[in-house]
Amino acid sequence: MKFDVTKLPLGEALMGFVLVAVVLTFVLAFAIPSGTGIESEEVVMEQSPAADAAPSGGEAAGGSVAVSMGDNFFDSNELTVAPGATVTFDLTNNGIAIHNMRVAGLDGEYNSDDDTVSDLDLFTPGDTGALTWQAPDQAGEIIFRCDFHPVEMIGTIAVA
Repeated sequence: MKFDVTKLPLGEALMGFVLVAVVLTFVLAFAIPSGTGIESEEVVMEQSPAADAAPSGGEAAGGSVAVSMGDNFFDSNELTVAPGATVTFDLTNNGIAIHNMRVAGLDGEYNSDDDTVSDLDLFTPGDTGALTWQAPDQAGEIIFRCDFHPVEMIGTIAVA
């Protein structure tokens, strides 16, 4: 005697549900872009006329830069800022997934006390927000990422 799940009460419904779940999983897995093949664009911070007058404490003048977040990439994943500059990243989520921006601290590690994270924990599609960050005084390279897509959505900030 063979066991046939379709002969059980609700067996056909169960098989239909499993089939739909499997098909939907594959469709979603391949329909959502992974962000591969996106070329990086370097953005160099320039001083605005209002920022020309640096404070008397020798603090470097800062500025702002627009950063668009897509699925799953930053449109500008290579940024350059002056040492000691205070920079505001104006963030826009132009994708369909949730995103954020986290800048690692000098330790180069994420989720540590010296990280700086965007003002919204997450940006839903169409959201805008900001991240204000103080560059270190010494030259070097700082990494950033989206906490929700930590492999695909990464970038570097050259402090030079």
